[in-house]
Amino acid sequence: MLALIVVLIVGMMATSFMHLNASATSRQALSVDNKLSFYLAEAGLAEGFASLVAGRSGVVGSKDSPARFGDGVVWVAPTQLDARHIQLEAYGTCGRGSAYLSMVARQGHVDAAQLGIYTNQDLSLPVGTFVDGYDSTEESEAGRSGGWSGAPVAGEEDPPGVMAKLGSNGSISVSSSERSPTTVIGNLTYGPKGNADLIGRPIVRGSVTQSNAVFAFPAIEFPVVERGSDLEHRNGMPFMVDAGAHSFGRITVGSESTLVLTGPLSLVADSITAEAMSTLVVDERAGAVEIYVRETMRLAPRSTFEQLGSDPLGLRVQIDGDGTSELSADGALYGFVYAPNGTVQLGNTLECHGSLVADGLAIAAGASLHYDAALAKRASSASLPKVVSWRIVRIAEFAGAAAADGFAFDRTGQPALGEATENPSIEIECVDRSGDPLDYTGEWNDFSWAEVAKVSVLVKDGVPFTDAEITRLNQSLEERYLHSLEAAEEVAEKVPLETIDPTELNLAD
Repeated sequence: MLALIVVLIVGMMATSFMHLNASATSRQALSVDNKLSFYLAEAGLAEGFASLVAGRSGVVGSKDSPARFGDGVVWVAPTQLDARHIQLEAYGTCGRGSAYLSMVARQGHVDAAQLGIYTNQDLSLPVGTFVDGYDSTEESEAGRSGGWSGAPVAGEEDPPGVMAKLGSNGSISVSSSERSPTTVIGNLTYGPKGNADLIGRPIVRGSVTQSNAVFAFPAIEFPVVERGSDLEHRNGMPFMVDAGAHSFGRITVGSESTLVLTGPLSLVADSITAEAMSTLVVDERAGAVEIYVRETMRLAPRSTFEQLGSDPLGLRVQIDGDGTSELSADGALYGFVYAPNGTVQLGNTLECHGSLVADGLAIAAGASLHYDAALAKRASSASLPKVVSWRIVRIAEFAGAAAADGFAFDRTGQPALGEATENPSIEIECVDRSGDPLDYTGEWNDFSWAEVAKVSVLVKDGVPFTDAEITRLNQSLEERYLHSLEAAEEVAEKVPLETIDPTELNLAD
């Protein structure tokens, strides 16, 4: 009896250990499946985000027809949260495991700073104007100064360094005289219905080309700050506007008075006026200063504009009114000035470094403008979607081959992950870079956009694009083409021209 009891106890212990081992093995296998499912969902999010960057919807597969990847399947469903934000939800499953991840991305926006000196109306450069370009992020002397300054020497080769960008949705005229020559070390781009006039033999060291599309100026997005009272400073002691977010009514700086704006600062005002003999100081050394003006801004003649730093990325002045703003102070401005609805009068005593974009631009004779290519680099980055947040929603268990949610996937015949992104059918009518008509009907992925200059009709999955969507698309195509030209110029600077076969130079890449 004793031996029988001992055998029974040992048998019960062995059975318990077998069940315990089987349970641990099952948990380990489930943990591996969950981890693989997590990686699948991550890969799906990456594929969906890449789809957003390419200008598509972010769809990858579907619940009924997921994408095959590795030993599991995955699908991504996008949800538009508002005009700027989109949520991607990725579901991955492998074996008995599953994972559900979520990402919120902020869609990119068009930054007009990349345009350089640009107007919606006709652009006129008077006699004595000097325009060049530089890159404030470059360490070299050529990058900092544009590589060339002053009057050209006979027989001198084209200057090194960065070329300025000047453009207009209308026409461009450049006037010069023997006594006051006008020098433009940059490329001129005039509108599709405009023309370029070079009067008096100005010096233009760059290309003169016609754009195929009109650039639509984006609206100014004002920060939400409670509006304060008017600010009128008429005191010999400087008045400091500290870092943070501030909003005023009308800001007036009286004669013999000084107003100091300290970054990082977001300042909103109805109008800003610096009277004669006044001083406006911008200190962006600790952070960027962003100025939003609802109506107009006036830096009167004989006033002084002083900027303690010299980084054009540190100052942005955005003027929303349709009136005329005057920048006639003494000094140097480093930054981006944007007035999409109004006219900017630029005096010859204020030297502008950075970018100046306005509906209309009135430049005084003898003015100096220096385009900073660093603004275009930041603008290119701003046009791409950005990840705002990322989280694990759920990592759950699937019961056997059939999922707990009722899904059972047969991977046979399912598309691979890279083949499961949205590929809508399109009908397009457009013209290429040579002006020849180009029509296409088929799938999006099979159409090459490299040589498309302007789209007139685009139907996606039976739904036609609106006029506003067509305008944005043409604007994007023009920006991409200009970037490709700049990339080709960089290649030409680094590689001797005699070593380049033009037939092998692919601007689209």
